[in-house]
Amino acid sequence: MGHTGGYFDKQYQGQWGIPEGGTTADHVWTEGMCEYYLLTGDPSGIEAARNIADRFGGATLNNYDFTNGRFPGWQLIHLMAVYRVTNDPYYLNAARIIVDRVLERRTPGSGWARQLVPGHCSCTPRCHGACSFMQGILGIGLREYYRETADERIPPAIVDMTRYVIEQMWVPDRNAFRYTSCPHSDITPSRADALAGLVLFAYELSGDPLFADVAVRGMNESFKDTADIADLRWMPYITYALDRLPQAPHR
Repeated sequence: MGHTGGYFDKQYQGQWGIPEGGTTADHVWTEGMCEYYLLTGDPSGIEAARNIADRFGGATLNNYDFTNGRFPGWQLIHLMAVYRVTNDPYYLNAARIIVDRVLERRTPGSGWARQLVPGHCSCTPRCHGACSFMQGILGIGLREYYRETADERIPPAIVDMTRYVIEQMWVPDRNAFRYTSCPHSDITPSRADALAGLVLFAYELSGDPLFADVAVRGMNESFKDTADIADLRWMPYITYALDRLPQAPHR
């Protein structure tokens, strides 16, 4: 309820709704505006996208840090979209600052783990791990950066991260991912969409058949429930990558 905040004076029944609004880099997007500009030539599209990227690519990156993977992930996605349209090194440099910090905080040979928070884990003490879809968003952000830079640090990070997510959160007999590393978190096939971009990219980089298998099984299960239309944003890449798999096992 009121996910972007500012709609309520207080929480409904003391637990529902977000009474305060705020602005963060993980709840703004630029790709649609960039595509609108490229298709129409309307300058308002790229002006709006640049305003967002300028806001989150400047002083907010001083001493940059983050709490979970979706923060740098979404920021990389929106910065790289604007960079592709403008070729302005300002945005690429902003993305580099984020990537440097992200890779600095990676556990070597693994992914990005942290002490889970309420909502992600109700155990006492809290489990240590990650949130599945947030790792997927971070992977996609790193993918977008890699597409423009070929930064050699990215492929091993993506492959290790994907193994970590599968080990921690993939439930083979359900063909689905847990919400988080907590063994008591819910399991739903809808998370395959946000994670397929990471898993399929890891397959492209490594050729590991495990990644292809997980992506195909997860998406086949996900296609049975199309209620979450927000995940349609990932589909162009997912369908393209699935069609490139050897023998197209999804067909």
